[in-house]
Amino acid sequence: MSETSHDDEVSAEKPRPLRVDPADEGAHSPDPDDRLWSESYYADAISDDGRIGVYARLGDTPNLGVALMSFAIVRPGMPSIILSDPQAPLPVREELTYTVEAGDYTAIFETVEPLRTYRVVVDGTAHTYPDPGAILRGEPGRPTRVRAELTWVTDGIDYQWTVTTRYEMPCRVTGTVTIDGEEVPFAGDGQRDHSWANRDWWGLPWMWNAFRLDDGEGFTAGTKVHSVVMRDMPFAFGYVQKGDAITELGEGSSIEEYDGDGRLTRAEFTLADVDLSFTVEPLAYGNILLVSEEGRVAHFVRAMADFAASDGRRGRGWIEWEFVLD
Repeated sequence: MSETSHDDEVSAEKPRPLRVDPADEGAHSPDPDDRLWSESYYADAISDDGRIGVYARLGDTPNLGVALMSFAIVRPGMPSIILSDPQAPLPVREELTYTVEAGDYTAIFETVEPLRTYRVVVDGTAHTYPDPGAILRGEPGRPTRVRAELTWVTDGIDYQWTVTTRYEMPCRVTGTVTIDGEEVPFAGDGQRDHSWANRDWWGLPWMWNAFRLDDGEGFTAGTKVHSVVMRDMPFAFGYVQKGDAITELGEGSSIEEYDGDGRLTRAEFTLADVDLSFTVEPLAYGNILLVSEEGRVAHFVRAMADFAASDGRRGRGWIEWEFVLD
């Protein structure tokens, strides 16, 4: 596909999607009547050489009196390293910095410059799991000392959702990742988001992704894609952007086959607004087990993945599926 056709793909014939208000980088007042109200801060990245993927997420749920803290380091062909704490202390807020001080780890999420620069530091004990299903089966992992110091710098168009209080932005990511004392310099592509609303992990199932397509100049300069597709519904949310052009998504579909133990045996999705379909190849998993107060179980299956587009392009990024078990 030519460069011209890539730009046509993200032409702005429709009303231009909303941009983010810099003030929304800060905290928001919770809904006191919504027990599952959550303010979520999320960031991910994959190294340029494809050898390391990371993500960090802080879910601040003040009405529950706890936070949900997640952090993962994944590497193709190697065990995943995951910090999952569904009973984390509520973050301490100081202007645009949010700090979680737990017994065996510290996590810092900081807006350095609104809409431009974001920083995450995680330092402490995570756990190494021998296979993607181990954490979902409730098996203990091997304690592993980790430290990540990473900075996300926006390198695309910040995107405010029109249907909910949430925004996303593609980023270039640099810093270091340290595993059991071995420090590795990190440089790669990623994405971050921030949302504040009800977050029911045991409600409607979905598929989420954020990745880049290689248009012939590598992933960093390629087309940036972010989408959420509701399972068994013809809806998609998110964007496809290249340069100064962006298309907001509205229609899509997703098909997946889950083995029930942390792995996808088939994963495909379609984004109708840009006439593209994708086949997903998970490379390494960073899964999370979520259990509600009532005992409902959800498998939050997340993977660093390759994406094969129907027009021949290839992509790389993060994808997640939420499966609620009966």
